[in-house]
Amino acid sequence: MKKLLIFTLALCLLACSNSPFYAPNDKINYHLGDFIHPVSSGFLLSDSGNTLHLQTHYQTRFNYTKGLVIHFHGNSGNLTQTIEKVLWLIEQGYDVLIFDYSGYGRSTGYPSREALHADALSILRYTHTMDDYPQKILIGTSMGGAIISAALPASQLEGHYDTLILDSTFDTYPNLGYDVASKLPFGSIISLFAKLFISDDLSPAKEIKKLKRIPIVVFHCIQDSLIPIERSLLLYQEINTQKAYWAMTNCKHARTFTDRFPRHQKTLLTVIDSFNPTSDNKEEISRIKLNNIHFQ
Repeated sequence: MKKLLIFTLALCLLACSNSPFYAPNDKINYHLGDFIHPVSSGFLLSDSGNTLHLQTHYQTRFNYTKGLVIHFHGNSGNLTQTIEKVLWLIEQGYDVLIFDYSGYGRSTGYPSREALHADALSILRYTHTMDDYPQKILIGTSMGGAIISAALPASQLEGHYDTLILDSTFDTYPNLGYDVASKLPFGSIISLFAKLFISDDLSPAKEIKKLKRIPIVVFHCIQDSLIPIERSLLLYQEINTQKAYWAMTNCKHARTFTDRFPRHQKTLLTVIDSFNPTSDNKEEISRIKLNNIHFQ
C-alpha cells in the first residue's frame, strides 16, 4: 500500500500538475553589505501581476564597462544562491543584473510556467532600452535557459540584445519530466506518463526556432546527471541563427561557470568578448568558431 501511495503521488506531481519543476526558497546567502562593489537593489512590477526583486552589480575594475549581463537563473533557490554563476563577470568588466521569478526569494506570488514567462517578458522590456551599454548578454541557466528561449522570441525584442548564452538546459518540458521522473520510485513507469501528460506549451525547442538574428551559444556538461546532454543537443538543432555548442568536461549540472571551474569561465568570457566591439582579446577570439560543436 505504501509503495502504491508513493507511485500515485509521484505520478500526480509529475504528470497532472504541469508545474512540478519549481523549487523556490527565501533563504538569504548574502546581504548587500557583503559586497565591496556598488550594488543597486529594487523591485519591478511584472506582467504576471507579481513584484520581482532584482539587483544590478556594477564593475569597478575598468574605467569603462564592457556590457550588461542579464541572468535568468534555474528552477531552485533564489538570486542569493545562484549569483556565483555570473558574479565573477564583474571582475572582467561587465555589470551583472540578476532577479528572482515570481515566488522566489523576495519576489511575490507563486511560480508557474505562465508566471515565469510573463516575468521574463517584463525583464526584457525593462532592460531593452539600456542603450548606454556597448553590449547586452542574456544568460539562461538550466530552467532559466528554457524560460529565456521562449520569452525572447515572444517579446519581439531580439534586436536589442547581442548574445544569448544557454547553459545546462533542455529541449521540451515533457522530456524534462521524463528525465526527472525516471529517477523516482517506479521511475520507468512514471516517466512514460510524465512524457505523455506534461504540457509542451512554451517548450524551448518550439520557440527558439523563431529567433532570426541573435547569436546563440549552448553549453552543457557531459557528466550532467540531472539533464542529459542530449537534451541541449536537441535544442541546438532547432536554432536557426548563428550558433555554437560547447560540451564541457568534469563539471556538474548548472555548475559549469562557478569559481570551481576557472577554465570554463575563461571559455565563456572569450565567447562573450568575441561579440564585444570594445574587446582587444583578438588572439583568443580568433579561435571561436560559430556553427560548430566544440569539446572542452
